[in-house]
Amino acid sequence: MRITRSTLAVVSLTFAGCSGQTTRPEAPDGATAGRGDAVTAPASQPPATPPAMPPVSTPPASARAEPLTLALEGWTATTEDDGAHRRVEHRRPPSTCFVLLDRWWGIPPTPGGPMAVASRRPVTVSGRSLELLTTSHFQGVEDEVQVLFYRDQGFQTRVTFRDCAAAETDEVLGRIRIAE
Repeated sequence: MRITRSTLAVVSLTFAGCSGQTTRPEAPDGATAGRGDAVTAPASQPPATPPAMPPVSTPPASARAEPLTLALEGWTATTEDDGAHRRVEHRRPPSTCFVLLDRWWGIPPTPGGPMAVASRRPVTVSGRSLELLTTSHFQGVEDEVQVLFYRDQGFQTRVTFRDCAAAETDEVLGRIRIAE
């Protein structure tokens, strides 16, 4: 049986400093495997198996507070959350108004399609001065929506308003809460 360096390498991670450390354990015969070296194990000995490694990731989404929340009484909410991206769709029948809240930890995996801004309106959301944009093109297609972006260290959020009357948009903007 042939054991190569890659089967002998054990990677241990130091989570406190987020630094990796690689060590080369001794080969079955007591020799240390070097770069590109191969070691032949005696037939009576099972091959060396590296220990299971914990996944390298950021803290689970469940351990972090949502940076931006939207509590709308009387609206139905549908949530999809894969840990990195959270998408909450809000609707209030019989209105055609549709509000979509997207949150990404880090940055979105794709930049989305091109957007053309038709107008900008200054708004105050949870005590912060932001801009509500009205688009003529959104996500690469001709589409008029209103959209609010908010980002800080470690996350980005987007609130999209589709077919909402001005009073509905203002009501929703007044219910957005941004964590401190």
